[in-house]
Amino acid sequence: MRHLVACVIVLGLAGSSLADTWTVDDDGPADFDNIQSAIILASPGDTVLVAPGTYTRLFLNNYVIDLMGKPISVRATGSPGKTILDGEGLCLNVVQCSTGEIANTRIEGFTITGGSSSGILINEGSNGSVPSWPTIIGCTISGNPQGAKVLGTSSLVPEFIDCTIENNTAAGIYLGLASSLTGCTIRNNTGDYGMFANDNSVISDCEITGNNCAYGGVVCGSAVFTRCIVSGNTALTGIGGGIRSNPASPDPTLSETSVCDNVPNQVDGGYIDAGGNTIAEECPPTGACCTNGGCVAALEEDCLAFYGTWHGVGTTCYEQNCPEPCQGDVNTDGTVDVLDLLDVISAWGPCP
Repeated sequence: MRHLVACVIVLGLAGSSLADTWTVDDDGPADFDNIQSAIILASPGDTVLVAPGTYTRLFLNNYVIDLMGKPISVRATGSPGKTILDGEGLCLNVVQCSTGEIANTRIEGFTITGGSSSGILINEGSNGSVPSWPTIIGCTISGNPQGAKVLGTSSLVPEFIDCTIENNTAAGIYLGLASSLTGCTIRNNTGDYGMFANDNSVISDCEITGNNCAYGGVVCGSAVFTRCIVSGNTALTGIGGGIRSNPASPDPTLSETSVCDNVPNQVDGGYIDAGGNTIAEECPPTGACCTNGGCVAALEEDCLAFYGTWHGVGTTCYEQNCPEPCQGDVNTDGTVDVLDLLDVISAWGPCP
């Protein structure tokens, strides 16, 4: 009997550690009608699912949601266009992470708008000793003075994945702490710049375009840009354009990146060329080309010459899910046939 009791106790303890899911709906049946109440009750590992609707601040808070340092997921169940966090101009920051949030703190799928300062603030905390490094996924950050602001000095890395940062009036995104952006679009912002990227930030598969700012698209230190497009940005001061290298920092590194059609400069200052870059006054009509199981940026005629599938001008490899290569398709024309056999026979013999 004692063994049975022990098993029941162990099972009870195990059950108490399971993560919970909380639901929020502003006008329907759910656990809560506002997000902050769910965050207050949530425990580490929990998920807060938010139904479509427009969510504003609770009481007189200076934010719509504060993650309170909790490693939880707050996720919209609808599209960003239908699930809105709105500061209504009454909140300093719509979303804030300033009490030690970590990568397991995830905010996903919202439109974030109406902050009187920023859409999102990520900060080390008021005493500067509690670094925050949450993950922001699939959010549209729009209609704020500054879209997103990351402050601090720690070595931890906040992440933005598949976010759109647009139509903010003081700046698009300020990365004062080395951060990671993957698959993001920073466009049509005004103010100082589309993006400020501090030293060691990693910017991959992003598009920075159409920003009409004092210094244009990007101001950066030793950030690393990989497979990015920086185009159509204008520096109103005449300093900058596409990328403005901070003279007080080491040069940025560019790899497989297109910087084109910016005014007045494509790259203002130095940069490290890691290969595969296009720096030009006019943007070439390249697009994503799936070929032989991989993806490259190519002109349409070059893609088709290698039996690839071309996805159109301005498309990126990040957006594509190219099929696996066909085993035996030696000439990569999409078919295994006698032509592949002839290619093998013609090359028969010892390799050089």
